Amino acid sequence: MEYVDNKSIKELKSWKEMIRDILVTFIIIILLTILYRRFLTSPLTQKYVRNNIFFKMMFIFIDTFLAISLIMYILERNKNPSFSSFAESIWSNIVYLLSGIEDREPKTTVGRILSTFMLLTSILIFGSIAGNFAAFFIERRKSKMPKDLSGHFVICNWNEGGERVIREIHSPDAAPNAHIVVIANHEPPASIALRQQENPNITFIKSDPVLHSVLKLANVEKARSVIILSDENQQDPDSQAVLVALAVKHLSDSQSRKPNVVAQARNHRKIKHLLDAGVDEVICSQDYGLGLLSQCALNPGMSQAYSQLLSFSIDTCEFYPINNPTFLKAFEGKTFEEISQWFLDNRDAQNPLILIGIFREGKLILNPRKHRVSDKEIEFKSFREGDHLLVMGYDPPNIRLLLAQLEKSQKST
Repeated sequence: MEYVDNKSIKELKSWKEMIRDILVTFIIIILLTILYRRFLTSPLTQKYVRNNIFFKMMFIFIDTFLAISLIMYILERNKNPSFSSFAESIWSNIVYLLSGIEDREPKTTVGRILSTFMLLTSILIFGSIAGNFAAFFIERRKSKMPKDLSGHFVICNWNEGGERVIREIHSPDAAPNAHIVVIANHEPPASIALRQQENPNITFIKSDPVLHSVLKLANVEKARSVIILSDENQQDPDSQAVLVALAVKHLSDSQSRKPNVVAQARNHRKIKHLLDAGVDEVICSQDYGLGLLSQCALNPGMSQAYSQLLSFSIDTCEFYPINNPTFLKAFEGKTFEEISQWFLDNRDAQNPLILIGIFREGKLILNPRKHRVSDKEIEFKSFREGDHLLVMGYDPPNIRLLLAQLEKSQKST
């Protein structure tokens, strides 16, 4: 009888402990719910937490974890030492979350189902945590980007020519204060890291420039120009450049002013594909390199002329477009010779300009002839509305000075 009494006492004690644990668990869940609701209604946290799905998921998970631990404790307590108490049940479920079942396998069917559910939940929760950490780092990266960035340059991909592109853009006679965003799939070279220390207007994003989210991070739709370099790590760099161009086009289609997209091509057969993808200008090193070799072979010294035209410095001339409508209106109806003569008559000693060609409907007519010789030649008789000028000079044309000279010449006539 004494043995039976002791056994009954132990069972009674066990039931009391179970009921206590059930009550404690419900009290904890209720308190968490109250704290959660109060936390959400707080003016300090309402703005940032109320719509944060990750925070809500964590709260639901904690409540679910406690409820499952309690159920498994009730089911397994007399059959499994790993669930002999509520504290042991919680610890066993923590082990499930972090390392799997191991040696704490449930004995009951319902317990096995709940443990499987717990394992699946852990995958979802920790995957969500990893995703939020990634989002956090993206936000940190975004915070390094200047706010309301516009009128900047975006360089997609990287190769050995990228450093010269940055050097030319940041030269004193080009755009020394322009912000440049470089997007490449690998770590920035040491030379770029040094340039970033010298010039804060350089931002490097290690990511794939094909991704829309990355291009949006760089505010590509508000950029002045997008330069797509040929990625030497790609098996077909021109095809990858087409994908980048399509992504840029998609993001900038809704903008009133679209960025000028320039792409580097390795294979001249892919130029048409790049133009169809929205690239405005394609530079094919294969074609230009061979053409330059031929020019230099036929006319010695030509390499110096091309080198000066392709380099920004105080001692070299470059090509510059003039598209100011107020200035251009005065030349409507005039011939190329008459416009050229105006520039010669109003030649500035510090920055003399020479008329080189006319832009018409997006195409350049260099030094147009009076009469068209071939069918492929664009006919130009006189300057008309919508045309732009191309001049050669040491510095970009000073529009205010040109307008003053134009007004002076008009008064004299």
